[in-house]
Amino acid sequence: MKKPKLSKAERRALQEKQRAAKEAKKEEDDAKKPGSGGASKSAAKAKKAETAKDKGGGAGGAGGDKASKAKTTVMQSSGRGHKVAEMVSHLPQNERDLFSTDDIGLGGGNGGLHPMVIQLGLKFYEKKIVGSTSRCIALLRTLSVVVQAHVTATGKDFGRDILPTVNMTIDFLVKCRPHCDSMGNAIKALKDKVRELDNTQSEQDQKDDLKEWIQLFIRNRITLAQSEIADTATTRDQIQDGDVVLTYSTSVLMTLIVTKAYSLGKKFRVIVVDSKPLASASKNVLIQECAKLGIKCTYVLMNAVSYVMREATKVFLSAHSLLANGYVMGKVGTAMIAMTAKAHNVPVLVPCETYKFVDRVQTDSFVFNELGDTNEMVPGAVVPGTTDYVMAGWKDVKELTLLNLAYDVTPPEFVDMVITELGLIPCTSVPVVLRVTEAYGRD
Repeated sequence: MKKPKLSKAERRALQEKQRAAKEAKKEEDDAKKPGSGGASKSAAKAKKAETAKDKGGGAGGAGGDKASKAKTTVMQSSGRGHKVAEMVSHLPQNERDLFSTDDIGLGGGNGGLHPMVIQLGLKFYEKKIVGSTSRCIALLRTLSVVVQAHVTATGKDFGRDILPTVNMTIDFLVKCRPHCDSMGNAIKALKDKVRELDNTQSEQDQKDDLKEWIQLFIRNRITLAQSEIADTATTRDQIQDGDVVLTYSTSVLMTLIVTKAYSLGKKFRVIVVDSKPLASASKNVLIQECAKLGIKCTYVLMNAVSYVMREATKVFLSAHSLLANGYVMGKVGTAMIAMTAKAHNVPVLVPCETYKFVDRVQTDSFVFNELGDTNEMVPGAVVPGTTDYVMAGWKDVKELTLLNLAYDVTPPEFVDMVITELGLIPCTSVPVVLRVTEAYGRD
């Protein structure tokens, strides 16, 4: 008889169950043996653990205090081990109450990490730096500092000696928060450049070459690319007088497009759609820029998108990345806005730099994604007439699981055009752009 095929999660659960049963049986058999000293073994284990604990802080009280302070968690670990849905259990989870300095390798020192790397990692984790563009620029600038501060070991080439340091830096930052696709492309390009360094040059010359390459990457692939996209979006009638531009959340590029259109004297209105759990008009840079310039602006939450879509004449959606099969990966909720726009026959435009194009195929949001902090989804409001917080004890409810996905994917049939520094292209042209840029990089 053919055995039923189990999923990965079911196989893991079965293995854990079998392992636990085997250990329980072994302990029971040991206890039944005459003179086996089952209880004494347990006591010995406890004593051994106690001795190890004493040794950890025993060789001088100051050393023990430092060790205990170094293990201080950034957030309380009361929620450690909280359940997630099986279908997304493979995704990296960014739970604030699961995070500690031990988890990122700071329990016993920084392991040779540059102080700026640690600062950047904590800013990523605390979401003080958000957005794929801002995170990528911050990463590259930090790596530039790490490269300049690196001291090559005696008898080694700089190019080979710097790669482990770069890898250690990346590993630390990924533990703080998984890197986005644009950061992955930048890291790959940087490593390719390191391998191409001329080891006949002096160490300082090689460092200067890397520093110059990083500056050129930021200028050409990000800053100038964004400026070119803004010019294309405003001068080729993508924004016209009388338009009502609907956009989702905020981004550096979208803010630049709106500012450029206003500077050209175009008369238009902006509708900014936002979504929970991180919706905040006071932190939305696009709204602040519109208010400063005097552009008429409307701010609504996601549940009102079908109502305001009838007013919109263009929809601009920011992209986290563009996939090789033409799908657009963006902030969760992007797909719903694109589908709503399609139902109302409103054109959808996606401004996106080509360095965010990735050679990966994906048609759903569960194969590759990022799980945000579920605590962000718990409202802080108080139930009227009580002193209890809404869902304050949600982790104790066995039947309840919160899911906070960071991104979703939008099928290419819901996107009319992608605005890049190369011009206006359809989503299906992503593989062509990838081949061209790869060939250009080799030359």
